[in-house]
Amino acid sequence: MESVSHSSPSGNKTPNQEATQEKRQESASTVSEVQSRATLEHPDASENGCNETQLTFDEVCSLYEEAAGNLSGYERLLATFGHMPLDDITQEVIDRVAERLHPNGKASTIRRNYFTRIRAIFNFAADKGLCERRKIAAPPTERQPQKVPTLHPRDANRIIRACDERFRPLFICLLLSGGHAQECLSLCWEQIDFVRKEIRFPKTKSTAKRQVPIHPLLFEALLHLPRREGAVFLRPNGEPYKERRNAGASIRHVFAEARNGAGLKNLRVRDLHSIWATLELARNRNVPQLAYRGGWADGASLPLYERMSPAELDELRDAHDRWLLPPLATEEDQQHSEKPHALAENSPPKRKSESRREDARPLPRLLRREEAAHYCALSVEYFLRLCPVPPIKLGNSKRLERYDIKALDAWLDNPAGGGTSSGGSEWLGRVEKPRGRRPR
Repeated sequence: MESVSHSSPSGNKTPNQEATQEKRQESASTVSEVQSRATLEHPDASENGCNETQLTFDEVCSLYEEAAGNLSGYERLLATFGHMPLDDITQEVIDRVAERLHPNGKASTIRRNYFTRIRAIFNFAADKGLCERRKIAAPPTERQPQKVPTLHPRDANRIIRACDERFRPLFICLLLSGGHAQECLSLCWEQIDFVRKEIRFPKTKSTAKRQVPIHPLLFEALLHLPRREGAVFLRPNGEPYKERRNAGASIRHVFAEARNGAGLKNLRVRDLHSIWATLELARNRNVPQLAYRGGWADGASLPLYERMSPAELDELRDAHDRWLLPPLATEEDQQHSEKPHALAENSPPKRKSESRREDARPLPRLLRREEAAHYCALSVEYFLRLCPVPPIKLGNSKRLERYDIKALDAWLDNPAGGGTSSGGSEWLGRVEKPRGRRPR
């Protein structure tokens, strides 16, 4: 009978088969080069029979496969070091093979795909007592210079407006309180002093005990929360957040929804504390005070913030005053207020207090519920109870209800419904005294 040849002709090979054959030839040349170099380094090894009694690389790999159950990704290593004894695979041989297998690879890729697997084999052999434990050096990875996460106050304003109403106070606390994610999630009402307008953060494993002033926007958000005992922020099911190692994972979905709703990317929950630090430094220009309020006991991160130039801090402070002070302004309001005046170029320079007083933002025609209550100097609860002005429904959702400012002015000028203004004595007399003790 004629013998049947299973080898296919060279002309019918696919591109994948040709690439595999090239890799095998490259690995075979590397094996011959490494083995010849090992023979030159140990000329008496074959005569004394040392290599015959030593375990080879492929034998240790077979034992490792039996123990681990998987040997995927080790094909090129087996083709390169196959029958070489472990003692012949020195640090120099490992480095030369790395240059041959990954000529243009990054240091991180070579460490992950090559040195990690080599170390796994040698550590396994050392644990089994098959060879002495050795330290295999890998090329160091190139570390990029650390940068401080930044977020423009305008973008922070957009995220606050895109947040769900239940998540909005928590996001404002994460952004403007100076607390880390776990400190904000586990915040209790006993830690908040409304009289002194301070938040007391207890000592933790990585932060020191400190007292941080409450930001005006956060103060207003806390006043609108209904509860005054237990945990400040609750989960959607009404339970407090559990303490966990990665606290930001508890709110990553709702945070991602607000971030994507504002059109932003590459912003993490852990970045909010660094963003608060930049805003705090721009407002106060006091690095020791920043270290105390931020809870940095060692001060290792402070040089990152000290690199910011005074011009950057001035621009950031002005943007903070424009976008993150209550009541929050929309981008349309800012564009309307930023129109240049005809006599602005010829006017003399003004003092800072005068410019801040004259840069008051004009109110829009339609106000949200919170803005309408703030306009009437009432809380949202009393505003909904007393105001007879019906909201204008711009859609089917309650979030699209707006109050006409002209109708509010007409009600405030004549609360009793008559033709003359009574100064508000009638409707102010209907305000009931709050039950229980309220924070000042």
